[in-house]
Amino acid sequence: MLGALTSLIGIGLVIKTRQAFSEWKAILICSGLFLLGLSLYFYLPIASMMTPPMNWGYPRTVEGFFHVLTRGQYEKSNPTSNAVQFFEQIRLYFVMAGKDFGWPYLLLCVIPFCFLHRIAATGGRWILGLLAAYAGLAFLMLAVLNPSTDRQTWELSKTYFSASYVVLTLWMGYGLIIPGAWLTRPVKQPQKLISPSDRA
Repeated sequence: MLGALTSLIGIGLVIKTRQAFSEWKAILICSGLFLLGLSLYFYLPIASMMTPPMNWGYPRTVEGFFHVLTRGQYEKSNPTSNAVQFFEQIRLYFVMAGKDFGWPYLLLCVIPFCFLHRIAATGGRWILGLLAAYAGLAFLMLAVLNPSTDRQTWELSKTYFSASYVVLTLWMGYGLIIPGAWLTRPVKQPQKLISPSDRA
């Protein structure tokens, strides 16, 4: 469906601009770089032909090659389909993060959002951009992994959330810097009224 939509948009642009393949050099360069990246997969059948002690999926055959390429040896993803279960997973994620960081430090992550209106525009955009990244690294990862609520599963899947912990750490740093900058700002001295006798 997405491929058909992309093709229709491409055809529409060709009709509208009345130009086709005007950037053929860029297309050739991008295609070459794409194929160069894919060429690393050809190491799989070569390594498999050397009869290594571990030969996972036997990629030397066409069927085995596509089996390894499509990750057929792994269990298929089973994303979360229940909203109640998803909210329970989010709760357990924050319990785990609170134990790893400590609750006082985790609460520091809220401070940058409280001061968004007083932060410069670039800094505010950076914090909101981190929010979008965090949603993918924490909540989307939770939905895709769909971990069960037992402790052993959470201990095993903890490593998948280390990237989201980086974002939390950045927000904690902002949460320490913003109040520190506010407390150390110079205090404005009240201006003295100058009387006419002082001028003389």
